[in-house]
Amino acid sequence: MLVATKHVLVVDDDEDSRILAQRVLWHAGYQVDTACDGAEGLQKARDKHFDLILLDVMMPKLDGFEVCSRIRQIKTNAETPVVMVTALDSLADMAKATESGAQWLVNKPYDFCYLLSVANNCVAH
Repeated sequence: MLVATKHVLVVDDDEDSRILAQRVLWHAGYQVDTACDGAEGLQKARDKHFDLILLDVMMPKLDGFEVCSRIRQIKTNAETPVVMVTALDSLADMAKATESGAQWLVNKPYDFCYLLSVANNCVAH
């Protein structure tokens, strides 16, 4: 269990995925905010500091790569760990996630044990 409550932002346009990630993280002791698209996620990242951002790659208008790049320019979250979530699995997509500033890439559908392991690792540093 976490010693102090860590604040996570989950950004995903798929409502089921967003709710599942929110519930798993909440049950693990995280405080969780959600956003239903990249623009809303970017605004929340501008408004508040997060200890971790879980960011879907494939979203309309602003995809996860663009959102991650923009988050890196926001003073309050420039160093916040970003975990990109995707059904994509090509090496090119993995490289693009890293180039945009993400520390981890987690595949959909979620393996919730792995997701929690990644989240715990990211907020521990």
